[in-house]
Amino acid sequence: MKKILNEVCHKAFQDIMEKAMMSGSSKQTVIESKLTMVPPPCELSLSERMSHLGLGGDMMSTWRMKGNNVPYEERSMFLTFSKGYPVAEWEIREFFTSYFGDNIESIIMQDVKSNEQALYARIVFVTPEIVESILKDESKVKFSINGKHVWMRKYVKRNGKSSFP
Repeated sequence: MKKILNEVCHKAFQDIMEKAMMSGSSKQTVIESKLTMVPPPCELSLSERMSHLGLGGDMMSTWRMKGNNVPYEERSMFLTFSKGYPVAEWEIREFFTSYFGDNIESIIMQDVKSNEQALYARIVFVTPEIVESILKDESKVKFSINGKHVWMRKYVKRNGKSSFP
């Protein structure tokens, strides 16, 4: 199954995605169509994806080292969820891992009672480049994770205090 997905589906749809991203359609339409698509269940890591793009295999370790010297706030994003459509931490982790590989340092969900739904979360990536890659010069972006809408923007600390440990 994996072989079929990697050799057939990936090749069949790659040109369609490239055309959609390069077409004259509005930037917002391209962003929404890209972000709401479901990634193929292939097991390519970020370094393998980058290698396919000709960016070299050592880029991943460079990103990780670079991220270690960057404050949490610069590698973080704020997520909001729609009331009535709960999003679990594992869904967030699975979704972003499928796109960027194992590059999530932590996910901090809103602290709620057991019978309540979290309406926001923060995600810390290992490098700020992932945040930039997600935003693509937009102030906020919309994802569909398992059919549930998730809005994301760069994390901004409030009142001069960081809520990171």
